[in-house]
Amino acid sequence: MNSDPQNKKDTLQGVFTRSASSYERIRYFPIFGQWLVDTAQIPAGSKVLDVACGRGAVLFPAAQQVGSAGKVVGIDLAQGMTDETRLEIQKRGLTQTETRQMDAENLDFPAAFFDFVLCGFSLQFFPHLERALSEFRRVLKPNGCVAVTTWAADDSRWDWFEDLRKQHQAVIKLGSQSLDKPEVIQKWFSEAGFGDIQISTKELDMVYNNEEEW
Repeated sequence: MNSDPQNKKDTLQGVFTRSASSYERIRYFPIFGQWLVDTAQIPAGSKVLDVACGRGAVLFPAAQQVGSAGKVVGIDLAQGMTDETRLEIQKRGLTQTETRQMDAENLDFPAAFFDFVLCGFSLQFFPHLERALSEFRRVLKPNGCVAVTTWAADDSRWDWFEDLRKQHQAVIKLGSQSLDKPEVIQKWFSEAGFGDIQISTKELDMVYNNEEEW
């Protein structure tokens, strides 16, 4: 893929818009989305930004947590994701929730606007992560909180699958950086001016009924 940041964003928009209609079938995203919201300990009535909201794995549990007195705004670079998730919001009748197509590196919100900024499994995609983190910090209220999930290091039990993908040239690099080590995450957030950085790890084994489901 072209290393030009705008070309990367165009590619990401295309990939995730094309996959938007079936993206909610990925079973582990809602599990980790709920875990992220629970870990953030969001009080009712809070104002929350969900960056790279996808099909709402973080957005919907956050909306339930803040209640009718709160507000959750989900943004995504891919218009297809925001459109599909908006339909689900309307279906659920969530008046405190909305989605907007937006670039995480250029947030169209006032400073000190949100109590929480959440981001599930998406930091690796931002061509200028330092700019995105700066924007996270800008839109946070004083004493606000950022909570994110990232992939950990690869599980060696799946080396065979990676080898198979390479053998069939089925490897596409969409990410701009790897955030699979705690010290790397610590460095990015420290340099962005965040304090009281806490990192925890969650492991999950998933069982599928058959090969088709997997």
